[in-house]
Amino acid sequence: SDLESKGGAATSDIDEMVRSKFNTEDLNVLVYAGGTKKWYNDQFKTTENAIYEVEGEKVTKVKSYSVKDMTDYKTLSEFIDYVYENYKTDLYSLILWDHGSGPMIGYGVDENYPKSDSMSLLDIDKALNNTKLIKDTKFEFIGFDACLMSSIEVANLLKEEANFLIASAEVEPGAGWDYSFLGSVNKDSSTIDIGKKIIDSYFEYYKGAKDYYSTFGYNFDPDLTLTMVDLNNINKAIVSLDNLFTFFVFANEWTISQVS
Repeated sequence: SDLESKGGAATSDIDEMVRSKFNTEDLNVLVYAGGTKKWYNDQFKTTENAIYEVEGEKVTKVKSYSVKDMTDYKTLSEFIDYVYENYKTDLYSLILWDHGSGPMIGYGVDENYPKSDSMSLLDIDKALNNTKLIKDTKFEFIGFDACLMSSIEVANLLKEEANFLIASAEVEPGAGWDYSFLGSVNKDSSTIDIGKKIIDSYFEYYKGAKDYYSTFGYNFDPDLTLTMVDLNNINKAIVSLDNLFTFFVFANEWTISQVS
C-alpha cells in the first residue's frame, strides 16, 4: 500500500527481519508481497505478486504470481495454502501487515486496485476457512501489524482459527512492529513468550524513537497500544459484555417507565 510507496515501510520491516538473524533451523519466515505502486528495494517488483522466504541475511523469491488484488480473500487463502503445503512444521502463525480500519471497515488496501474495498471481517473469515491449514489445525496467533484491529468483534471472528490475537486498539505509527523480535524465537519459545517479545520490542522501538527525536527538539510521543488476547477465553468476555449491555437496556427502560 502507500505505506511502502510513500516511505518504504514494508522494505524497512523486511530489513528488520533480515537483521534479526533469527535461527533458520527453528523458524521459517515467508512474506507475500504485492499491492503497492512502488517498492523501496530492487528485488521486489510491481509487475508481479510474489512469495519470498527470508533466509538468514538473504531474501529469496520462491513463488511468483500475476498481479492480483491483495484485498481479495482468495489471495490470502492462496498464500496460506502455499506455505502450509511447502513448509511443514509444528506451529504456524500469521501476521497481516498494512492499514487497518477496525471491525466496521476491515483490513488492507491495494494501490493497484483503488476501486476495491478493504478486506472485511467476513472476507478474512472466508479467507482463513478456505484453507487446508484451518481444515487440519489452527494458527498459534494471528497478528495485525495495522491500526485499530484489536476489538472484541475481531477476536470473536478469529476464535476458531487461532489461539491468540495480537493487535492494537489504537492507531499504530507508520513504522509498525519491530521485527527484531524474530531473533529471540527458538524451538523452545511458547506462543505467549513470542507475543511478549512482539509487544516489548514494539514499545522499546518507539521509546528509542522518542529519545532520538528529542535530541533534535521534537516531541515524538505516540499513544501506543498492543495487546495479546487469549482467544480460547473470548467467549467469557462476550457473555460478560452481553450481560452489561442487557443491564443498561433494562435500566434505561425502567427509568423511562418511572418518568412516564
